[in-house]
Amino acid sequence: MTNGDLISPSSDTFDHAEIRDAVLVAFHWYLRSRPIGRVAGMVDCKLSEDTVARPDVSFSFTNADRSIPGRQVPIPFAPDIAVEVLSPPEAAIDVNRKVRDYLNAGAQEVWLLDGYNSQAAVRTSNAMRVLLRKDILETPLLD
Repeated sequence: MTNGDLISPSSDTFDHAEIRDAVLVAFHWYLRSRPIGRVAGMVDCKLSEDTVARPDVSFSFTNADRSIPGRQVPIPFAPDIAVEVLSPPEAAIDVNRKVRDYLNAGAQEVWLLDGYNSQAAVRTSNAMRVLLRKDILETPLLD
């Protein structure tokens, strides 16, 4: 639900699911050696009183101040890193609204993965990096 409107997610394409799953696997391998958080695909996250989003991948740090409820739906906060795999029919304005909602709710980064154009964008509250196929997606959050 976004701003009171119920938005029904469409089914993933095989390409979309393959990109999402590759990100999930990469996070899982990272967390095996550094258990600093939790990652999941397609989990509802409460971004505001009237907005619940379902990022393709949600990564959240765990610490003494915040645990991740394993059985609560939706998770009561935004992920630290929200990953969205873009689909061709998505309008730029809708993507920008998602990014704004995630960042306003406390996400530190939003990764926009565009498999159709072989590029990615990493958005934060004050910057955006665009990466091409030859680039490596790195973040200071996971150093």
